[in-house]
Amino acid sequence: MSSTAQVGEALLARREAVARAMVEEIVAEVPAYRDAPASLLGDVLVLCRVYVGLLATAVSGTAPLQREDVPIVRDHAARRLHQGIPLEAFLHAYRVGLFRCWDACAEEAARLELPREASFALARSALAAIDTLTTHATEAYLREENRVRELRGLEARDLVERLLRGEAVDPRRRHPAAPGLDPRGELVVIVARAQDGAADALAASLPGRPLIAGREGEVVAVAAEKSARDAAERAGLRCGVSGPARGFPGVAQAYREATL
Repeated sequence: MSSTAQVGEALLARREAVARAMVEEIVAEVPAYRDAPASLLGDVLVLCRVYVGLLATAVSGTAPLQREDVPIVRDHAARRLHQGIPLEAFLHAYRVGLFRCWDACAEEAARLELPREASFALARSALAAIDTLTTHATEAYLREENRVRELRGLEARDLVERLLRGEAVDPRRRHPAAPGLDPRGELVVIVARAQDGAADALAASLPGRPLIAGREGEVVAVAAEKSARDAAERAGLRCGVSGPARGFPGVAQAYREATL
């Protein structure tokens, strides 16, 4: 057995302890994980156990790590997004956890007194595996984020179109596409000409969680905001702003006012 394979074998023997050390360091170093529920940290521990095994295999020199070999990375990246972990914290946790695993590799290499050339080979294999895992996880997170954004955009456009057609929407509960709006509250409608960044500018200027959707040639925002005109001016856009609308049933008329 080669000396690097011995390191891989020793790392596997310590899998549970190393995985738990990875989680502990993530919790200590990454604020978003510090107050995370036990279920999320349990997910992280499952992934860390897998990563210890992957790194042990990589440093053994049997075969380089391939992305298609680790579908769990894609699955867990999507889960972190839905568990409320922002991208920056997600990547910070990867760096902390994987380099703690590398520290365990280095500890075993020192214990086994690996020769210089073997130590270099170990480092190259480990760092290549860490780079593959981190890159794959980042891309998977961003793919899921884009998918969710597109889905929410479709849901928002569907709700806006229904409101503009005057279709009934259940007033007893907040709509999933507009959780920040009271369906029976006082609303205003803002209509801006479609241009690059118009939707983002309105979203940044309007407080709360407005309903915003792009239509042909325009962007429509429905917001619970009495000073909507000031908010539209802060967005740096030329907008039409309606008077108060009585909940979702008043949105169609308010839209006509805003587009006069």
